[in-house]
Amino acid sequence: MKTIQEYLAASKVLNEEIERSFRKLGYKNEESFQDIDIDSFTPDEMLAYNELRKAFDKLEDFNYLVQYLETPVKKEGIIRENENGRFELENYYEFTSGSRIEALIYDDFYDKDIWVRTSVESNTNGYYLVGYRNVSMEGLKVRIR
Repeated sequence: MKTIQEYLAASKVLNEEIERSFRKLGYKNEESFQDIDIDSFTPDEMLAYNELRKAFDKLEDFNYLVQYLETPVKKEGIIRENENGRFELENYYEFTSGSRIEALIYDDFYDKDIWVRTSVESNTNGYYLVGYRNVSMEGLKVRIR
């Protein structure tokens, strides 16, 4: 049985190869596809063009996630609501709408606590975690990278 460390190591190698291939092509982001003259493309070439655009977008997401996982955790602790009505990580960082955050939550599927990557948003009822509105932010263990 493979370990998550083996998957992470393989992902890092794959990420480096993707970055090398991007550099070789001169690919910087999705806009690079706009430099391709599609006026004379056949229907088959248009299919390849459209599908490759989607695939390259997913490769960019993969690269971002691998780099994210390699980024060290800057701070970890318990958040509390401060006098501004915002949630704060032990006098270190104040979370506002759009703030990226990792939260330790109980996951019913895995039947255990897991770290999840999400962001903070707010509405008239206050602040919440995107995708986890049922999780109270008060006293939640979180970390930032």
